[in-house]
Amino acid sequence: MIPCRFSLDSLSVLQKRFRMNCSIRGVSLWCACAVMALCYGTRDASAELITAAKSDDLNHALAASAFFTLSSDGSVALPADNGWAPITLAQAGVVTSTTTKKSFNIAGNSTSMGGWLDGNGVPTGITLAFDAQFTISAFPAGSFLTNPGPSGSTLGQGIGITQTLTGNDDIDAGDGISVSPVTVSNVVFSGSLTEPGYTFTPGGVSGFGTRVFRSNNFTEATSGMVLTQGADTLAFGTATGSVASNLIVDNNFGTTSSIFPRQSGPYTLQVTAGTSVIKGIGLGYDVTYSVVPEPATALLAVVGLATTAVVRRRRR
Repeated sequence: MIPCRFSLDSLSVLQKRFRMNCSIRGVSLWCACAVMALCYGTRDASAELITAAKSDDLNHALAASAFFTLSSDGSVALPADNGWAPITLAQAGVVTSTTTKKSFNIAGNSTSMGGWLDGNGVPTGITLAFDAQFTISAFPAGSFLTNPGPSGSTLGQGIGITQTLTGNDDIDAGDGISVSPVTVSNVVFSGSLTEPGYTFTPGGVSGFGTRVFRSNNFTEATSGMVLTQGADTLAFGTATGSVASNLIVDNNFGTTSSIFPRQSGPYTLQVTAGTSVIKGIGLGYDVTYSVVPEPATALLAVVGLATTAVVRRRRR
């Protein structure tokens, strides 16, 4: 049932304006249509703020990396992965931190039928472009970001920590990474809505935060990690935390790995028992904008028909 947001007084004004009697045969149908049109038109006159929750993943692999540009021995070049790449040279075993960036360009495909939240959450006809970047650092002091090996399968395992220049290692107990907040810039909504009858108002991109980790060697039964953001802790494997405990980190971005509330940073992720690598980091973020339905043209058509009907009745 369509909600109606006009008073009976406003309806009586319209009745007087057209001097009609809704009980007259033929005109009563117009009355019903007018009521529906008024309800629909009034409802659609207000803007609708849309918040589309989206996700994006950063990954490290044998032939591409979101975190490094070179292997620890400098023999293997690592191009961008999923559009994410360090903004400067980042050789494993040499850098103490890496700042990775992605330039997003999202061609919208969502529709009013899906409440604008179907597809990729950006309306068809609109293109959203923006940049996002953040920094990952090794700790404790004197540590380097690295990989478990300089080539082959060990190179592709993910982020490790070493205290030896150009060295290779996993992340051992007591070692970890610090992750900064994600910085968003150069947000541009371009184009125009493909669907007629709506007015689009650009919004923004916000709420970036880590929602899942990927690892190909973390063993929940014997290893532990703790994410600390402010006073909150999330714990993985054998560890316990104030927000969540015993979360799973498998070799995927949520199929079996635990999805947790976004952690916007800055935060630390420290191995507390056993060993681990971080093969990937899954992010979540929000895209916001407004869609305003234009006034219902059906109401104007109905009023025109009603006026004609009244004029014809007067002539009888």
